[in-house]
Order: sequence, then C-alpha cells, then structure tokens
Amino acid sequence: MILAFDTSERTATVALARESQILAKVASGDYLTDKSLDGKGSSTCLAGMIQQVQRDLNVVSAEISAIAICNGPGSFTGLRVGVVTARMLAWSLGVPVVAVNSLDATANALRIHHRQAKIGTRIWSAVNAQRSQLFLAGYDVVEGGVELVHEQELATKARFLELVRPQDLVTGSGLRLVAQELGQRGFELPPPELAACNVDAVLQLALPRLASGDHDDLWTIEPIYFRPSAAEEVRLASGTQS
Repeated sequence: MILAFDTSERTATVALARESQILAKVASGDYLTDKSLDGKGSSTCLAGMIQQVQRDLNVVSAEISAIAICNGPGSFTGLRVGVVTARMLAWSLGVPVVAVNSLDATANALRIHHRQAKIGTRIWSAVNAQRSQLFLAGYDVVEGGVELVHEQELATKARFLELVRPQDLVTGSGLRLVAQELGQRGFELPPPELAACNVDAVLQLALPRLASGDHDDLWTIEPIYFRPSAAEEVRLASGTQS
C-alpha cells in the first residue's frame, strides 16, 4: 500500500493506492469542512487526513510499503510540513520515499489529459511564487512522458509571457496570475483541478520510480524553495544566525 500526499498547493490531498489504483483519497477542503475547521491552513490537518484515509480502508500503518510526496516548488509552509511528515513516517516505518517536483507533475498530468499534447508539444508549467512572481519550467512531450527543456526558475509574469509561444500549452496553479493576458492571446487554460498539483499527479510520476526500485534518500529530501522564506529573509537581514 502506497501513502501519497501533496501539500504544495492551498488545497492539500492525501491518498492510499495499490499499484496504479487509488483506493481512498481526501482533500483538505472536504476534511476541514467535516471537522468545522474552515479557515485553517491545509497543512495543519495533514496528520488527520492521513488517519482518515487509513480508517476509510481499515489500513494500519504497518501495511504502508512506500510514501510518495511533492517537495515543491509551492507553498513554503505546506512543503515544510509535507517533507518533515514524509521523512518521519518513512524513517519510523522503514519504507522508501519518492519526492516529486510539482512542475514536473502538472506538466505530465496535462500531457496525459490534454487532447493536443502530442509528441513534440511544449508545455509550460507555472506555480504562484507570490510577490507577482512565478515558479516556471518548460517541457517537451516525449513518448510516455515529458522532458525538461527549460530549467526551472523564479520569474516575473512578464518573463513567463515572453517565453510562451502561440503553439504551446500551459498549466499550473500560477496561471491565475496571467489568466487575462493568456486569454487575450487565445490560450485554452486547463480546469483548476487539472492545473493544480495534487496527489493524483504525484502518483503518476512516483509509481514508475517505486516499481523500478528508484527512491530518494529520506535524509536529503528538502523542500524546493528557489528563495528564502519570508522568515528566513528577516533573519538574514537582521544578521541572526540559525
């Protein structure tokens, strides 16, 4: 049984899967509503969501054979909570863990679901980095997957719009920052449930790696930030040592 979760977005998602089949899944929006905790951050309920999918299937922790997560880029707080939780669980259960990049995951999900994502098509994936910036990367569709052709970077909205060509496809939760400009150019924007990283997209990339025995060192998995968090910037500006 594989435990997978994504905390890179405003909505966190958790699932239990066997091979390629998701057997139980919960999103933080539904969980928080059920628990009358509206308004709290999605990362605060990760432990409870994991417990819920286990209860739904009557699965005990000892039955979990691997863990798959997203380690960013995305929400700084969500990524910290997700990575620490994955490392703790993988260590305590003695199981492998696979970390998936959110930009890779959303690009691959669009390849799978978009009718125009044929081999050779360029896909741009963008995540909201706050401060009117985007985490972005470019991929070409290849046989059975996507290939990174434009390295991931922290960019302005103008930079993203400069890179995207009329024949390209776009995805990612960051598109809402440039939705008007893309609409004016005639781009078809994917629905939010496809554009945002989620546990389904994480599993699509994690499962082949786990099947081949490829996994990450749980002690070296870190959140992908691209820049210091706001708290770290304050600390660095004040000259305080960690």
